[in-house]
Amino acid sequence: MLFRGIMILLLAILSGAWLNMGLSSTSMPNDQDKPEVIEEPADMVDTATVIAHSIDAFIARDIDAVMSDYAEGAILITPAGTFAGLESIRAHIIEAFGNGNQSEAPFVVTENKSTGNLGYVLWEWTMQDGSVLSGTETIIVKYGKISQHTVAYFADELPEAEETADEPEPES
Repeated sequence: MLFRGIMILLLAILSGAWLNMGLSSTSMPNDQDKPEVIEEPADMVDTATVIAHSIDAFIARDIDAVMSDYAEGAILITPAGTFAGLESIRAHIIEAFGNGNQSEAPFVVTENKSTGNLGYVLWEWTMQDGSVLSGTETIIVKYGKISQHTVAYFADELPEAEETADEPEPES
């Protein structure tokens, strides 16, 4: 028990020292350790505009408009898999469109925000069978195009069917 306590204390001391070094301005000896800063031309479409266009195109189920927002080497990661490049992403989105048009399977954005080149979208998608997908997306836009895009979602349970009078009640 004493040994375990000493190991925890040692780990805490080393972690504190490491954290202190990480926060120190002298700990970055070169530019490699600094976060990437993307300088985009002034006439470049901003992140919020790209994401809003992509959402509108998805709701309209317009595959060409959706794909116009993606960069050549874009990556899309969803629970269904990782899709790299325009052809792969296009095929996946067309498959998603198979869930029905907007009147059959409404896709509703409940939150959409962005800062810099990072966007966040929260949505609900009611499927034709009545089930609801609740999801979030994280989108990185570089030079006016989506370069990285993740989607996470879960399905709410289907509403239970109402009992009919013809069904016998279970015996106790």
